[in-house]
Amino acid sequence: MRRRAAHTQPLLGKFSQGIQTLTAFTNPATGNTNVIVGAGDGTVALVAPSLKQVMGKKAQLIGAVTSLAVAPDNRGFLAATSQSNRYYLTFHEFGVELRGTCHYAAINKVVFPAREKQNETK
Repeated sequence: MRRRAAHTQPLLGKFSQGIQTLTAFTNPATGNTNVIVGAGDGTVALVAPSLKQVMGKKAQLIGAVTSLAVAPDNRGFLAATSQSNRYYLTFHEFGVELRGTCHYAAINKVVFPAREKQNETK
């Protein structure tokens, strides 16, 4: 019987709505190459080199995860979703911080206010 590392668990539940994006990086804490997975249900998870999910390293975002990138500070990563939300997640705690959001649905009509006539005096 094979033993598995205590900090990992098999990917039995898989990722709902499939894996949409992933990125590999060198984990600053361990020096291992890990993978961050973004799923269609908004799940972001850290996966060990053995392709098992690292326990406690999972977050739920609003919208399907469309892109992932390691942040310039090398302490976390950025995630974007189909609901036009941008998040910053830390490697150590996997804490989620909403960095920006905007309108994501179709715009059907734009109305500008009526322009007031200005009295021109000379």
